[in-house]
Amino acid sequence: MIYFINRVEATKEEFDRAFSTNFYDFKVIGEEKVNLIFNKEKKDNYLREKRNPILKAFDAYKGNVKYGIETETPEQHQMILAWYEDLKELKERAFENIPERVAYYIQP
Repeated sequence: MIYFINRVEATKEEFDRAFSTNFYDFKVIGEEKVNLIFNKEKKDNYLREKRNPILKAFDAYKGNVKYGIETETPEQHQMILAWYEDLKELKERAFENIPERVAYYIQP
């Protein structure tokens, strides 16, 4: 069997790793070729679902800052706003680097 990812030949391990993310559409080409085509919509939908509890945590944090329960320095404020913009744009680094002050409010 010959494996492809976005029409580029890949090893079985690379193919299996990509296929396990569910961000690809599976396409059989003939009897011996298999191609995975990246599907941005699938990935974006997954990230939107993953983002929901983080947005709720951000709202809780933001409310506590507004009412004086939490305080933040101007530097912290800028850092959190930059992170929030990344989160709105579904940038993966926003999911990897959730500010500790926001992460505290994420519900399990």
